[in-house]
Amino acid sequence: SKRFEPETEEFLSTLASQAAQVLRNALIYEELEQHYREISLLYEIQQEIASTLDYNSVLQLIVHRTKQIMNASECTIRLLVEHDGKPYIRVVASSGKDFIGPEEVPLEESQVDQPVIGGEMIYIEDVRTDPKFRWREEAKRAGVVSMVCAPLVARRRTIGTIRLYTAERREFDLSERKILSAIAGQAAQAIENARLYHTIEEQNRQLLRSYEELRNTQKELLRKERLAALGEMAATVAHEIRNPLTSIRGFAQRIQRRYAHVADERLAEYTGIIMEEVDRLNKFIKDVLDFARHAKPNFERTNLNTVIADVLALLRDDFARKEITILPDLAPNLQETVCDRMQMRQAFINLLQNARQAVSRGGMILIRTQNLNGYVRVRIADNGCGIPRDILQKIWSPFFTTKTHGTGLGLA
Repeated sequence: SKRFEPETEEFLSTLASQAAQVLRNALIYEELEQHYREISLLYEIQQEIASTLDYNSVLQLIVHRTKQIMNASECTIRLLVEHDGKPYIRVVASSGKDFIGPEEVPLEESQVDQPVIGGEMIYIEDVRTDPKFRWREEAKRAGVVSMVCAPLVARRRTIGTIRLYTAERREFDLSERKILSAIAGQAAQAIENARLYHTIEEQNRQLLRSYEELRNTQKELLRKERLAALGEMAATVAHEIRNPLTSIRGFAQRIQRRYAHVADERLAEYTGIIMEEVDRLNKFIKDVLDFARHAKPNFERTNLNTVIADVLALLRDDFARKEITILPDLAPNLQETVCDRMQMRQAFINLLQNARQAVSRGGMILIRTQNLNGYVRVRIADNGCGIPRDILQKIWSPFFTTKTHGTGLGLA
């Protein structure tokens, strides 16, 4: 055989060396391109995850983007939870409506998650046949084959797992596992941040609720203090006024009787006005004393239908004089409730008298009772003039009234 010339051998050697360098550069370029793609994907998912601190949004974003990046058919996140000191693994997010296996199982019963929580990445080539995978029939129905599961580690603590399934047999090469591991690290940190933010938000809400309750309690205490002082003052004034009023009425009656034979109509009219006005003042004083007394409730089991029937009988003549129609709609099977019968009676009297004064002649008043989720509801409605919106907040205040002869204590 003919030997190559030395120049030819040298040329071929140089060509082979350059070819090897070109191939090495191509491989390096391909590796760099692969690394760039990996870094780009990781940067992209990191930016998306960092765009929100809402806990549920973070979880959904992770499973959907991981499924897309890894070209998988399903992705789930399972987190560690505790019940009575026992660890469980719970599905908290899935890329689909359904997921393979139960939503929550004891950690010791999951042959897949248990080693992953220990820090391993588990790969199963075919979940339909592998004995370590308990939900083989569900996997067949779902049409998945291979599975890889990586730990979610945040602040050197494993908080759960991220699991991928594919619809075809897949090996998950070193590059794919590195990407999944990097995604899992970012996901774990994002989940912990979202958890922390969620906890802080909830604590802030509780703090705001507590502050609002405290402010309302302070307002109520101040209101009660003012009412107590007002009641005490009103009671003192009422007692001081009652005795002179009794004397005035008594003398007016004596004058009326003594001079009844005198043919002076004005005398009878004047003494009648005196007694009428004294009676009105006495009623006002009685209302004030009743308000100031703060009688301790006498609780007993009562059927409010009977209380309302008594009140309607008491006020029947008043309604008849004004030609007011009463429409009682009392539940026949009304359950008993615990209340102070006499105080409820007075409350109904006050409300019905307010309604009587609000409706025109020939008006209607509806009073209805009903059972409601273990409670008893009483509704009183009329077709009268109603209450102007600008004073609605004032109607419960003592001594507030829009009536000429009202005390402003009925609703209070």
